[in-house]
Amino acid sequence: MRTQIAGILLMALLTACQSAESTSDQITPTSVPASVSGSVEFIGPPAGAVIYAEVLGLNGMAQELADQTFVVTLTGPDGNRIAQTQVRGADGSWGPVELLHGYTGEPIEVIVSAHPPDAASSGEYGRTTIILAGLSYRPEGTYGRITFPAEGDTVGGEVIPVLGIVSGTPDYRLTVTLTAEDGRVLDTRITDDGNPYHIDEMPWQADLATGGYVGPAYIEVIAENPGDAAGIEIGRVHINIEQAAG
Repeated sequence: MRTQIAGILLMALLTACQSAESTSDQITPTSVPASVSGSVEFIGPPAGAVIYAEVLGLNGMAQELADQTFVVTLTGPDGNRIAQTQVRGADGSWGPVELLHGYTGEPIEVIVSAHPPDAASSGEYGRTTIILAGLSYRPEGTYGRITFPAEGDTVGGEVIPVLGIVSGTPDYRLTVTLTAEDGRVLDTRITDDGNPYHIDEMPWQADLATGGYVGPAYIEVIAENPGDAAGIEIGRVHINIEQAAG
């Protein structure tokens, strides 16, 4: 009897060992995706821009990408993919690339991300956020503002950087003028970068030379208007220019 019990226990032990070996053979280690190396920077459109066109124009910088290739994906607020395209030959500066997204709905926040073309790879090279909307949702008219300097600011130096945003100018042509208190024009700059994709809240910058002037002055921004030779004033700020330190 004892011999039979010992035999049964031995058989059970052998069966358990074989089962463990069989189970071990069937286990496949979870593959860990290699970390993504390289980076993609989106320069256009600028972060936060409002896009009403059905075609999105993209450009930027890329560094150390495998095969100099990446995929751009537009993702909506609910995580749905709106559009996708592949960019090749991205070594240093890339673009312009036109992405037909086809979105015509109300304004939504969209993530523009760059990632490896291999679906098995995880991670991103870079991302930015924009607002996407159908052209029918675009407010009418031309408008904008100067964001720097602010009304009443005191500034110094030989050059004053002027920053702002503008909407409703398809040609994106602005005349930025620095005028002294006595009406003398100190400097004028024209920004003309084009706006074929109907980008609203489009950032702009102009560097105005003071010409050594010290005292009260104002900065005026005029948007070109085909129907009015005088154009449309979209911003004016009064400042005080002081002598540069040193």
